[in-house]
Amino acid sequence: MSYPSYNAATALAASTAVTYPRNKGVMLLNDGSGAGTAVLNLTTPGGTQGAAVTIRVPDDNVPVFIPVRIFSTGALSKVAVYELT
Repeated sequence: MSYPSYNAATALAASTAVTYPRNKGVMLLNDGSGAGTAVLNLTTPGGTQGAAVTIRVPDDNVPVFIPVRIFSTGALSKVAVYELT
């Protein structure tokens, strides 16, 4: 199994479309004030907005990497989201 390599991380605010339609994934970082959640809107194979999923992030200051393309962010609570390219 090979793991993706990333060249850059761009911070995304809540309800923000990604800047690169072919991003490689996202990184979630908890802000340290308790467990948090991030709503991510996935990308369909056609490049349009797909299903929304809620990711729970524990308060342990460990980054969470999700190697899936997203279309945009939704609501964020105690979590910073970075688009990985």
